[in-house]
Amino acid sequence: MNQTAYRKKPVVIEAFQMTRARRQDNRDWPEWLNRAWNETWPTPGAVSCEDYPTSDGTDRLIIYTLEGAHLVGWDDWIIQGVKGELYPCKPDIFAATYESAAAPSLEPAVWRELLMDARDALAAGNYANALVERIDDALALGHQAERAGA
Repeated sequence: MNQTAYRKKPVVIEAFQMTRARRQDNRDWPEWLNRAWNETWPTPGAVSCEDYPTSDGTDRLIIYTLEGAHLVGWDDWIIQGVKGELYPCKPDIFAATYESAAAPSLEPAVWRELLMDARDALAAGNYANALVERIDDALALGHQAERAGA
């Protein structure tokens, strides 16, 4: 039997939503985005403007990746991935995929999923690995919630 279902690992990324106002005034840009703006085009990770070299500061941005140039639409999120790579993400996909790392979700569904994973690990006899990982996940969520509330 081939496994086809996978769960995305919980990783923390940095992201910045690009709006028309933020395009015209880059004071709120994170340091990593300013650094990418100063990269030489077309270095992977470089950010430039759509109308270069005649830009008036109102055009959209372009991110150059290993796969080519990607246009950043208004209200798209620019994500810095776990390896420092940059890529655009549409707002609906971002909302479905990410939540704030500052305030972790402690919804009952999260706890239910962790407990179900732990139960499945027990049933499968994977005591040493999967069960301990689920407990560590639950403890990490609790510690994050404590820090967010402090």
